[in-house]
Amino acid sequence: MKLLVYRDTFCVHLGKKTLTPSKKIYNRSQTTARRMVECTFGILANKWRIFHRPIDVSIDFCDTIIKSCCVLYNFVRKRDGINFTDTAYKCPLQSVNIELHDRTKSAVNIRNYFATYFTYPQGSVPWQYNAL
Repeated sequence: MKLLVYRDTFCVHLGKKTLTPSKKIYNRSQTTARRMVECTFGILANKWRIFHRPIDVSIDFCDTIIKSCCVLYNFVRKRDGINFTDTAYKCPLQSVNIELHDRTKSAVNIRNYFATYFTYPQGSVPWQYNAL
């Protein structure tokens, strides 16, 4: 499943009402994911010039370019003796169907789905309530 990590669409904005704990947890998870993507892309952009300009190719080919750069980056790190232990949690997520005719409603439904998911044992991390 591909999920767009985009602050303005998916984050629950602070406003008139107080956010529930599940929405606070969701916002923290969304912000962390966005920060990790930005950091990772920054590393790739510093390594390969192709990311310094718009990539004028199909989405599928762009996806292949990004994956290839990630593989090459990991190969170079391994070859140069830099050890890295992946500590990311692996949680199986169910597919979420997106209706093309109403993207705003779909975005809200997806946001609420993940906000709920992060409060269940299979989607939560031990420290998430301490960070609120």
